[in-house]
Amino acid sequence: MSFVLGPGESVLREEQSVWYQGGHSRYGNPMWGKLLLTNKRFQFVEQRVVEIGRIRKSTQLETVGIRINLPNDKVLGAHTEVRVRKTGRFSKENWGALIVSLDTDRGVENPVFQVSDTQGWATAIQRAMGGEVVSTGSGVRTCKYCNAAMSQRDAFCPQCGKSQ
Repeated sequence: MSFVLGPGESVLREEQSVWYQGGHSRYGNPMWGKLLLTNKRFQFVEQRVVEIGRIRKSTQLETVGIRINLPNDKVLGAHTEVRVRKTGRFSKENWGALIVSLDTDRGVENPVFQVSDTQGWATAIQRAMGGEVVSTGSGVRTCKYCNAAMSQRDAFCPQCGKSQ
């Protein structure tokens, strides 16, 4: 399914087959879907695989609904964790968790997602929050202490407050 982007909106990062694990969030039970980050919003779309046809069966993706759709100014931050899950009676595996802090009308929520590149997603979200221009980067630099996006004219980082 293609999504309509608003005027001046561009996709910064997109990933299919993302598991929403829950976390400190009221968005629902664990679900599967698509995570989308644009220069204006953060979105999670719940999807499911459905079987079509009676004789020649095939599968396709069906959108269940948009669970998270917030402007980037409501995204407070993102960080990653390595978590352990039990896979069998005596075995465990590590998996990367992307935790996004969101300021919703019901308070602060921290949904947890299982994505393929957790650090890449966290960096992209932090840059989008800072208003960094991803395409050219002209007039934008990063803080040498916290990597927050800042203007070339800034003497102090707006995120950590340290002198540049």
